[in-house]
Amino acid sequence: MPSAFRKTLKTLLLPALIVSGLWWMARPPTAPDLPLTTLSGQKIRLGQLRGHVVLLNFWSTDCPSCLRERPLLADLHRRYASRGLAVIAVAMPYDPPNRLVRFVKTHPAPYETALDPAGAVSRAFQVTLVPTTLLIAADGVVTWRHTGVPDAGRLQSMIETLLSRGE
Repeated sequence: MPSAFRKTLKTLLLPALIVSGLWWMARPPTAPDLPLTTLSGQKIRLGQLRGHVVLLNFWSTDCPSCLRERPLLADLHRRYASRGLAVIAVAMPYDPPNRLVRFVKTHPAPYETALDPAGAVSRAFQVTLVPTTLLIAADGVVTWRHTGVPDAGRLQSMIETLLSRGE
């Protein structure tokens, strides 16, 4: 291989590899296509929700902050479900299903509540503290993650932006 060709190749290839590597590392994570089972027995795969903006909220019945944010989640569901927002509350694996069923019967919510008895969903999203909320764009990219009760105005603004972009 001639020296000039090798030098040109290094000059062009090395920066291209660096840029593509940086792009790959900087890409936001895509939500894994995990199965969810709701308290009503409905099976949902996160991949089926592509085309919708998804608000995934990890919570437990013994978490005061989680209970405080439920009205916000209900309001967001009522306000944006018709525009393509899917709100799903995922119960932590340590929350016994019978307690969840009792809680949801006495404190119903307009959005879906899913079980995670083996902890596969919470592990996949690396959730250890509740409440943790993720906002997933219509293309499946996780665009926002927050632990604690989110600021309602900021969350609403991000949802509006994603819905108006058709993401």
